[in-house]
Amino acid sequence: MEPSFDPAMEVQAAGRIHRLGQDKDVLIKRFAFRDSLESNICALHDKMKTGLAVTDGVLPAAAIRILNRGR
Repeated sequence: MEPSFDPAMEVQAAGRIHRLGQDKDVLIKRFAFRDSLESNICALHDKMKTGLAVTDGVLPAAAIRILNRGR
């Protein structure tokens, strides 16, 4: 799966697999090249799990720094 900017979309996609009748275990992998926007999105998701939040649709400055890392 390609990382999505919104982590809730990834959770929804994973849940959809089972709602469509899948009854076996499923392994979901995220594919991201090193030093790419996708890897920065994965890092942003990790920070969002520990408390970084989007408020009223506005990304905090820390989120912008994570997304722009390496550029």
